[in-house]
Order: sequence, then structure tokens, then C-alpha cells
Amino acid sequence: MFNRPLSEIVSEQDPVAVQAGTPLSEVVDTLRSKRIGSVVVLDGDRPFGIFTERDLLLKVVGRDIDLASTPVRQFMSPKVITLRLSDSVGRAIAAMRGGNFRHLPLMGDDGKIVKVLSQKDIINYLADSFELSAT
Repeated sequence: MFNRPLSEIVSEQDPVAVQAGTPLSEVVDTLRSKRIGSVVVLDGDRPFGIFTERDLLLKVVGRDIDLASTPVRQFMSPKVITLRLSDSVGRAIAAMRGGNFRHLPLMGDDGKIVKVLSQKDIINYLADSFELSAT
């Protein structure tokens, strides 16, 4: 069960990425309009960080910040851990737990982001793996 590759469990949704200089106002609009919990922040075409709804809540909300002129790089989480589609579910769970991450970018063989694995993907996989019975 935990040896299954991530390519078999990650959602079909395409990853959403923004450049490090993108204004926070655009990033927040993207999170809202796409109904997602994170965007990968890129430097060129390489992951540079991740900005999540938790970053928004803990680092931005309640502060006097001009969202239209402040780049996302100032409030992103810079320690982005990436995995490959071929990595196992077990490895992803260990990485998420070890880093207290809810989202992990998944990279293709070319080093570019191809998907974002979320805790929801893991939970859905685990729930589907167990036979649930009504009590």
C-alpha cells in the first residue's frame, strides 16, 4: 500500500505556479478563483518556494501590507521539498510529517513541476484502500 507510486494517487488537477515577483493580490485571487490551498513559487521554471493559505493567514492577514505591490516571495515558505511522481506514498507521508507540509510539488524527469500532492490526495488514497463498514 505505501509502496505505490505517487503518480497513481495524485489528483488530475494541473499544478498552479507563479513567479516569485507576482503580487500577493494576484496570488490570493488565484487561490480563491481556483479553490486551491497552495501555489508553487518559481524562480524561472524551478521551484523556489510555496505559498499556502496558511502562509496567507499567519503571515499576511492583519498586517498593513499593500497586496498589489508586495511580491509573493516576501511571504512564501522558502523551504520547498519536492518529490518525483515515481516516489512512493510512504516517502511522501514521511516528508509531509517530517516537514509539517500539507502540499508537496512533484517533479517530472525534466526537473519541472508536473503535479502538487496534497494531504487530501493521501487521505483519499488511504480511505479508498480500506474497506469501510457502517456500524
